[in-house]
Amino acid sequence: MKVLLLGQNSYLSDFYLKFSKNKFSNITIYTKRFDHSDIINLNDILFYDKYFSLIDINFDYSLNFIHIHKSSLASEIDINTKLSKKLIYVFNKLKIKRNIYISSVNAFSDTKSEYGIAKLRSEEVYKSLGNFVIIRPSTIIDIDYKNKLILGGKKGKSFESLSKLITKFFFIPVPGFGKYLQTVCFGDDLGKFIDFIINNNLFYKRTINFFTGEIISYNDFLDIYFNFKKIKRLKLYIPKILIIFMIKFLKIVFRNLNISSKNIDNLTNQKIEFNLSQDINKLIKLKKINDLN
Repeated sequence: MKVLLLGQNSYLSDFYLKFSKNKFSNITIYTKRFDHSDIINLNDILFYDKYFSLIDINFDYSLNFIHIHKSSLASEIDINTKLSKKLIYVFNKLKIKRNIYISSVNAFSDTKSEYGIAKLRSEEVYKSLGNFVIIRPSTIIDIDYKNKLILGGKKGKSFESLSKLITKFFFIPVPGFGKYLQTVCFGDDLGKFIDFIINNNLFYKRTINFFTGEIISYNDFLDIYFNFKKIKRLKLYIPKILIIFMIKFLKIVFRNLNISSKNIDNLTNQKIEFNLSQDINKLIKLKKINDLN
């Protein structure tokens, strides 16, 4: 099996690679990294010629984990949309019939965050393909039981600031009233799910919200985290705008505190637009029954 893997160094791809390489010996992975200036300045043909024209491979799938969070050349929305359009041209030229795009739970019709809008625009580009599957994973987490840490996206560091706040302060600021709903996704589950789709040709021309467990409020998530670390903390409910000012102040005091207003936007702007978890479970069970027979 030959997979054109885009974004091999992303946190999410690690889980897929770990699972697929351990399970299958016949998988062959090819990957590419792109200069940001080429995404902005090259047209589709020149972009293809530079990065893909010398590849003589019949890919079975493309699997795209790429998301560009920062660029000095264009906005997050613009550069990711342009890259998606160029990749669609590449997939058509290479005649890749099955394409998977890893989006985000932050991508939904009325999203307000820049990250969510960028993902949603890329989704719209992908829907021009004949065969595609779009997966919207929730916040990716991994558990460090030894150090009592919940690791997240951005190379496992998306919860780093929250963990520092919980460790250093008795009062934990919560934007608004903390009632906005949250979902999480264990990285290993996502890796297995992607592998299941690829090996069973499932869910083409579909967008799937993928998460592990229940939908809970941010308040409930914090309580789970406090219990996990076996500590007691009080939640301080503060308007979102004041939270942003507090972050700026804390970043002055703690120079290594890595959190921004974008993190707050993503935190308070998740939405499960539709839930296909029952359909997914039925298909997985059906596949297992067929394998037994």
